[in-house]
Amino acid sequence: MNSYERALFHWTEVHLYALEVIESLPASHRHFTRHETLTDPDDSSWRDLCDFLELGQHVGFPNVLRKRVDSYQLTTDRAYDWRAIFDHQETLRLAERFGYDLNEIDDANLARRYFPADSPR
Repeated sequence: MNSYERALFHWTEVHLYALEVIESLPASHRHFTRHETLTDPDDSSWRDLCDFLELGQHVGFPNVLRKRVDSYQLTTDRAYDWRAIFDHQETLRLAERFGYDLNEIDDANLARRYFPADSPR
């Protein structure tokens, strides 16, 4: 198992455990938000989360989301093929359950998202 496959394994294990915990709670205590939508300043998921937590609306919150900070921009000299995810059926089922569409992924989209300096604009 390479480091990419280990990352898939850990993602799957953590999310399966989270589902176990969530499903043990009464429905009124559950809320689901994908990280990608929660951190999108143009999406209303943050408002829904604030409502669920009874925090009220924080008008400045979307502005915070516009600032991207990643202190861990690590690279590797190894090349991994993202398509290896298709060898891990449980990970695929879980990703689909969370609303991810792996048919939307391709090399160009990944390059734009993770390597913007190397991508055509």
